[in-house]
Amino acid sequence: MLAITAHGFGHATQAAPVVNRLRERFPDLRLLVLTDIPRTGLDNWLDGDYELLPLATDPGMRMHDPLRVDVDASVRAYREFSHDAPRLLTQLERLIEVHDARLVLADVPWLPLVAARRQQRPAVALCSLNWADILEPLLPPDSGIEPVIAAIRDAYRAADLFIRPAPGMPMDWLDNRHAVGHIARTGNAGPARVRLALNLPDDQRLALLQFGGERGDTRVNLPQIDGVSWLVAGRGNAGDHGFPADRVLDTLGMRFVDLVASVDVMLTKPGYGSFAEAATHGLPLLSVHRDDWPEAPWLVDWAARNLPLREISREQLATGDFAHLLAELLDAPRPRGLPPSGIDEAVDLLAPYLSR
Repeated sequence: MLAITAHGFGHATQAAPVVNRLRERFPDLRLLVLTDIPRTGLDNWLDGDYELLPLATDPGMRMHDPLRVDVDASVRAYREFSHDAPRLLTQLERLIEVHDARLVLADVPWLPLVAARRQQRPAVALCSLNWADILEPLLPPDSGIEPVIAAIRDAYRAADLFIRPAPGMPMDWLDNRHAVGHIARTGNAGPARVRLALNLPDDQRLALLQFGGERGDTRVNLPQIDGVSWLVAGRGNAGDHGFPADRVLDTLGMRFVDLVASVDVMLTKPGYGSFAEAATHGLPLLSVHRDDWPEAPWLVDWAARNLPLREISREQLATGDFAHLLAELLDAPRPRGLPPSGIDEAVDLLAPYLSR
């Protein structure tokens, strides 16, 4: 059983490569997925057949837009979720029993872990973050949800294992944490195909704007540089300055990670999926600063040690005042990709639970 939070798509892109590799090792393994991510999204990441139960097993975080956390709405969501938690916990226990789950893997809802422990089934968390360490630094005084934070920590501590892929938050309070390498898919590079589909010259450089799956809009002004074309993914408002990435993907039958492997630079926010896939392909990053996302410092530090990276402010993003930084990244030597060793390392940790 796999429970995935629907805070954007990063948790699915983190869990899916591990689950796919795990099913290669255990071909007869049945997969039940609990999430409110639509099947159309999951099908892009999960291989083979699986049963989907549309069910939100945590609130994630509420966002104003891809770059700004809505703290007040998040606090309200956690209050409401805590009131419904006993009913949901009973439902989860029943699902584990009915489906005879041999392993409950969560990225990274905590209630499925509690339900698994109550049913005496293996409970493993897999994530570069945890919701207690994300939520707690953002809480206003007297938020009233401190008991919820304590319950979340207790649930993670009680899991059999907390697998923390790089780049991850420290989580020093978790004695059951086990660090592994980064987790990402590997794409098939096809820059010539992309340029041909867009009727671009053979020497045209390709820049990708990617802000993930969060709703809301963000002011974006993409600088126009001779010899560089923009591909715009997701909901970022880039005006008329770029080609729609989804149209390119549909035309060429490519996966998004294939596009990541095909471009010369990516403009994005600090987020696990984007940073991990960039490192896998040695892709230079232009990162928009996020001062209200507690995970961001560890993502940025890790990426800066493995890739050419420049940061810009939200104001620069809105005005387009970053052409010089984009040019620096396009001129920088491109490093070799970093193999996503965390996939097999995580599978090695999970396999014993399925071999019993």
